[in-house]
Amino acid sequence: MTKVFISQWRFFLVAGFVGFSFSVIGGRLIYLHLIGDKFYATQAEKTRERKTLLSSSQRGEIVDRNGNLLAYNHREWVIGVDPSVVENIDEGLIVSLAKLLSIDVDWVKGRMAPKETKTLHLGQTEYEKVQWRKLANSVNEKLYQEILSLGIKGVRGDPVIKRIYPEKHLAAHLIGFLNTEQKPVSGVENAMHYYLEGQSGWLETELGPRRNGKRRELVQFRKREIEPINGANVALTIDLMVQKWTEQEIDTIVEKYKPESVSIIISECQTGNLLALANYPTFDLNKYNLFPIDHHRNRAITDPYEPGSTFKVVTVSAALEEGLVNIDSSFNCTQPNIYYEGENYSLPGEHGIKRQFSLKEVITKSSNRAAAQIGIKLGKTKLHQYAKAFGYGEASGFLLDKESVGTLIKLSKWDRKTITRLPIGYAVGATPIQVHNTMATIANGGIFMEPRIIDSIFNQEKEEIVFFSVNAKRRVISQSTATMITSFLQGVVEPGGTAAKIAIDDYQFAGKTGTTQKIVNKAYSNKEHISSFSGFFPASDPKLVVTVVVDGAKVKGGYAYGGVVAAPVFKNLASKCIKHLGIPKVIKKTRILAQQ
Repeated sequence: MTKVFISQWRFFLVAGFVGFSFSVIGGRLIYLHLIGDKFYATQAEKTRERKTLLSSSQRGEIVDRNGNLLAYNHREWVIGVDPSVVENIDEGLIVSLAKLLSIDVDWVKGRMAPKETKTLHLGQTEYEKVQWRKLANSVNEKLYQEILSLGIKGVRGDPVIKRIYPEKHLAAHLIGFLNTEQKPVSGVENAMHYYLEGQSGWLETELGPRRNGKRRELVQFRKREIEPINGANVALTIDLMVQKWTEQEIDTIVEKYKPESVSIIISECQTGNLLALANYPTFDLNKYNLFPIDHHRNRAITDPYEPGSTFKVVTVSAALEEGLVNIDSSFNCTQPNIYYEGENYSLPGEHGIKRQFSLKEVITKSSNRAAAQIGIKLGKTKLHQYAKAFGYGEASGFLLDKESVGTLIKLSKWDRKTITRLPIGYAVGATPIQVHNTMATIANGGIFMEPRIIDSIFNQEKEEIVFFSVNAKRRVISQSTATMITSFLQGVVEPGGTAAKIAIDDYQFAGKTGTTQKIVNKAYSNKEHISSFSGFFPASDPKLVVTVVVDGAKVKGGYAYGGVVAAPVFKNLASKCIKHLGIPKVIKKTRILAQQ
């Protein structure tokens, strides 16, 4: 026998390769069956499953406090034709269809003519019949049924859901809107999207030969079926009628004074519930894309301004609370400077007669120099502390869009003028909602209430599923201090006050005017002003707070004082709310608004 020679290195090479191969295969089997079994089992299961969207959920409605619709879904139809199935249609039917859609007959005929699309596939030209050509958008249900009744083969409609805002521009900055992709952009639509959107339904089945002879799915192979869940509804705190009156007043201001912007806020004193919030410029929610983006801004919570004399309420309240002044205090305002603790401070300018002012007159006559002297008595630490407590320099808790915190200068950055300018409402940036909250805190006996715009969430069966509770954030001043400030604020609307013309016989108003010079070309202007008025009623038992801010009003032959431009709006709205909400005209007995 011939003995075959095999080299030793080749033997070990082949044996090593074979051994390595079996080791790899064995290792892979061990991994698949013992280590990665769950992962690959899941992957295999996924390849056998099919998820089919059954239908989309309906978005929830938005209503006011009385259930009036502010936003809802509406089904419409996009009408089209399949030219590939159109055959010998009666001329009269085409004319009827064109008439229903208000379009040209010849154009409809052209859309119905057979058409093919040409594509290049693997180097060869392929032709495919067009099976859908649009005829019209946004056809309502009634018109769609009339179109179907014509019985034209190939003409059909695809349903589309549109978000409808029946009141158009009303409360636009509160409600917000959905864009063309049905995504929420702002307001309640955005903030409450989680509750409003609902959940689409789907069907989960196994792939493969799981159908009968008629190609219908065999139920025994259906794994899961989820029905669509419609979105919940959102109830707001606003009152549709109060909101309408508010926006009507804005229209009047715009027509009369041609301002750059206007913001008006109305709320309940003791709950923080907003009954109305409106801005100018505004926009139509149904046609939002036709308006400048600047009109979409909720200026009441985003645009800070120097509040001016309305801030004096903070200064006087703080000094009373700290026991630095009392009802008998008076202030000499004849001199432009004051010495305090060995230092000389420059006082702001004084409008009107420069004389001795009482503490009450600091509010009723709106004395700048007296307010500045009170600020010096308080000192920068206390003045800053109370400004912060009243809500300046921080977000109020407004639930909708992101709000500006305004500007409250840090103590470390104060200059020598800040201590005398901040007490009169300069050197501070405040949004209309912050000014409003200050007056609401006084009206509520010194307790700061968080603004409340969402009342509750309820389902399709009208069952409440979420309730947004009233939130008292903190006590700022005592009841006794708030009561004294209220008596001062009543003097503003009495004879001799800065808003005396808005008084109503036998009715108790309390409020404060504000007239701020605007900064133009880096300097305060004597011609450009921001006019404001913030007040509440009835003074002895406050129910509502109203704040009006008008930026850049043009007053012929005079200045845009808050008592001239803004205060009359307060009176008009108060008069309407009194009747609508049944608020008593005179309340003789003063009751405690909030416990100490």
